Amino acid sequence: MLLKKGTVSRDVARWQEFLKLPADGIFGERTEEKTKQWQAANGLIADGMVGPDTLKIAAAQGMKTVITTSWFPPKPKFSSPSNAEREKMFGKFDWRRKPGSSTDIQLDKKWADENIVWVTIPQLIGVEGAPKNGKIQVHKKAAKAIIGFFAEVERQGLKHLIISWAGSFYPRFIRGSQSTLSNHSWGTAFDINAPQNWLGAKPAAVGVRGSLLKLVPIANKFGFYWGGHYTSRLDGMHFELAVENLIPSEEEIDALVAALPSGTTSGGGSVNSSVTPPAAPEGDKDIIPSEADKKPADGSTEQTADQITNINQGGSSVPADFKPKEISQQAPPPAGVLKRGWTWVLGLGLIPTTGAGVIEALKGAAADGSFSFKDVMNVMKETLIFLMPYLFWIALVFIVIWGIKEALKQVSLIVNNYTLSRGDMNNVKIVPTEAKPEEPKSGWLSGIFG
Repeated sequence: MLLKKGTVSRDVARWQEFLKLPADGIFGERTEEKTKQWQAANGLIADGMVGPDTLKIAAAQGMKTVITTSWFPPKPKFSSPSNAEREKMFGKFDWRRKPGSSTDIQLDKKWADENIVWVTIPQLIGVEGAPKNGKIQVHKKAAKAIIGFFAEVERQGLKHLIISWAGSFYPRFIRGSQSTLSNHSWGTAFDINAPQNWLGAKPAAVGVRGSLLKLVPIANKFGFYWGGHYTSRLDGMHFELAVENLIPSEEEIDALVAALPSGTTSGGGSVNSSVTPPAAPEGDKDIIPSEADKKPADGSTEQTADQITNINQGGSSVPADFKPKEISQQAPPPAGVLKRGWTWVLGLGLIPTTGAGVIEALKGAAADGSFSFKDVMNVMKETLIFLMPYLFWIALVFIVIWGIKEALKQVSLIVNNYTLSRGDMNNVKIVPTEAKPEEPKSGWLSGIFG
């Protein structure tokens, strides 16, 4: 391995951490200069490049060297369920779009009260981005599976691999869609180590900080499907409950907790059946994000794990005045469609749309590894939205041409009538017409009409 100016990698970030520099993973001028200073101080050739000799001395001084492997966890025998299958397992609810948001929804309060519970996960206490008391919201059917997963991770001595938490129950659409619900809306999914396993990126390899590959077989054991196994748009941070027959029983949970290493400060989790406890856990916010929550404090567009958690965790997302029957009959059209619709009306089609909506709809449809009828309809809708401005232009051109033609006819007629009324035949052009001879009839019809 050779690191030099211009290299961008996780290895560079580890070298920067050793030099006590900001670990952005980019080998720039500052990193090169600091490398030369360190090499000179340790009797090496100060060339600013990190090779075997430099790494050997750095390792002797405590630098953590990481060996990565190409191992990738195999897919389980089950697959990611469609939303229709998810509704059969975890229930169907009425929902409405959150006013002013194109990504978030609000659920039927009755369904949420009956199905969403608070779960205490001791293994999350102290994890970056997680609630300080380890309390998260999940579907009641997923509670034991999540408790079992984290307890088994600790039993196998892998708890240190979980370095950040990015949320569980969060009523919203999947990324890039305004019609397909995310399985986070059911409280049957959770995200961990998001910065190292971003949506659409290749999941971190074994040995790399933030890698979750060793945890995937454990998650499969408890019925969770990993987003890194999606057929398109990988989601390495994501785990979703896909089957019910692998959810552990109370007895299995107790046995698992009893098998945890002695002296552990974690242990098994606990479930609180109330979705709206007297007070939300410390550090949590309303899960419906405000604009302030969405925008990082430093002005950047990227969210940190802590900011994601502030959005995804907290008190009830269900307004007290929610009326599912009334709302379902008067649900507003998607905000994106309204916005583009006003663009067409006000701009008269002068600003054509791009095909980004169609591409995102295709990505969203394939994100869960399945392609349902609803996904097909969503793609067709986005395709129509994409084509409408161009169809408008074509129709407008035809209307204008037809209008000009008809106007010229009317002008010609008016001129002719005016000149005829004055008796000025010099300005009237008379075009003689030839009478066409009648074509002889043929066949059996001629015998009838001839």
